[in-house]
Amino acid sequence: MSKLVIANWKMNPATLKEAQQMLSGIKRGVGKSKAEIVICPPFVYLEIAKKAFKNSKVKVGSQNCFWENQGPFTGEVSPLMLKNLGVGYVILGHSERVMKMGETNEMTSKKVKAVLEAKLTPIVCLGETLEEKQAGQTFAVIESELKESLAK
Repeated sequence: MSKLVIANWKMNPATLKEAQQMLSGIKRGVGKSKAEIVICPPFVYLEIAKKAFKNSKVKVGSQNCFWENQGPFTGEVSPLMLKNLGVGYVILGHSERVMKMGETNEMTSKKVKAVLEAKLTPIVCLGETLEEKQAGQTFAVIESELKESLAK
């Protein structure tokens, strides 16, 4: 079984220069790694990441997307936009988006469907809170998230 390493940059770094330095360092550092590597920088760095890893085994992914391909959705990025940019993966249902932005499993399900329709690979995040873990609810929470996130 091959290994897959996914690096989510979150909302880092703050400048284009820092992003370019990180990309250069990653390119040098992956060397002979046998794992498939996916870098998921913020949206504003996707294009330079694609250019940096052209002719490389490193793939570029997005940290999120919306479930519609176009329309009046200010600030959102569609699966079709990502596909046209050459992105192959999309992180969906990340705990920060659930906890801090109120995203639901139903929303993740809509995104998964849209990502698959665009022929991109969804990376669906699952996980319990510390409180749920301490209450012994890990399996139930993850099972529910998985079923609801992949419902459609």
